[in-house]
Amino acid sequence: MATVAASIAAERQTRGLEIARNEAIEAAEIAKDEALRGPEIARTQKIETADIVARESVEKARIKQDRALQGERIASDEDVRGREIERNRVVEAARITQEKVVAGERIRAEQETTSLNIEREKVIESAQLQSRDEIERQRIGVDLALESERIASCKTREVLNIDQKRAIEAAEEDRVIALSAKRSQRIDGDRIVKQAGIIAQKEIETTDVVHEQALEAARLERRRSLEQLRSGAPKRCKRRKSPATKTSNAPASPPIAGSTRPGSAASASCENSKSRASARSRRR
Repeated sequence: MATVAASIAAERQTRGLEIARNEAIEAAEIAKDEALRGPEIARTQKIETADIVARESVEKARIKQDRALQGERIASDEDVRGREIERNRVVEAARITQEKVVAGERIRAEQETTSLNIEREKVIESAQLQSRDEIERQRIGVDLALESERIASCKTREVLNIDQKRAIEAAEEDRVIALSAKRSQRIDGDRIVKQAGIIAQKEIETTDVVHEQALEAARLERRRSLEQLRSGAPKRCKRRKSPATKTSNAPASPPIAGSTRPGSAASASCENSKSRASARSRRR
């Protein structure tokens, strides 16, 4: 370990000496270069300074010359502008004078034309007024004639309308009278039909009542005969039972045609009265 440390220290020392030697060599080279470049730099600086001075003198001379040329050009431009302005003034004055002359002539011509137009319009207007008056007179005459014709036509039409209205009213009255007669006839016919219906209804009711009374009398007579038969049969059959007594407990035989029991007769009469009442309501 001590050998390695010694070798590392020796190597570091060697490197430090080599770096110091290199730095000394570089510093010497730089000093040598500076000593060699010093006169060249001074000479270059002198050349550049002389060149700058020469450029400045040339630029100053050029600027001075440009200013002189610009002054001459400005003076020349001002002279040219002054001359042009003067010439324009002369031309404008001549143009204005000519325009005034032309305007005066045009105004006189327009005035003459206007006066001539006014005279012509006056003549035309007077002629038109005369023509309008004549046309208006003719129109008034035609309107009066048409109005008189219209009045006469209206009177004739009114007379015709009155006659027509009278004829229409007479026809309407006749129609109303005829309708009234027809209505009265229809009312009479309805009344006759209603009376016939009432009479027929009364006859039907009378017939029904008579028929009911006859049926009721027949029922009563049948009931009496049956009661008499029932009251006489037990006296004869006390000692021995007849076939009728033997079968008294049996179901009753069907009723003879045309004969009914008392209860069934009452129900039948009720049903008959109900059917008759419904038939009457339907007839009504």
